[in-house]
Amino acid sequence: MSLQKNYADMEYQFAVGKISDDIFRKHGSKIKTQIDDKTKQLSNLPSKKSNHQKVLKKFFEIAENPSKFYESLNYNDKRIFQNILCLEGFIFSLKVKECRTRKVNMIFELNNSIKYN
Repeated sequence: MSLQKNYADMEYQFAVGKISDDIFRKHGSKIKTQIDDKTKQLSNLPSKKSNHQKVLKKFFEIAENPSKFYESLNYNDKRIFQNILCLEGFIFSLKVKECRTRKVNMIFELNNSIKYN
């Protein structure tokens, strides 16, 4: 049951005399505080409207130099980025002492064909 419905039900019960003023004030204020907290949380969330220009700019910034972006990440974010970038993971070649990968995310493959200014 939603907080607003709870508050409306409590308000109705108070209006028809089923609950006392003290109970309404005590429990109603708790529910009102919860409603206010949820409203503040929702107002801090980003809007559903996406800014494609900013997203594309950030993607091209990352895609232009993925190793620079990778170095700026913490350990857990590096692992996530590795899984996004290299779908089958990294393979380390002992012969040439380099990391290899068989399959790179298609978006990054396509990006290799784009020239940057």
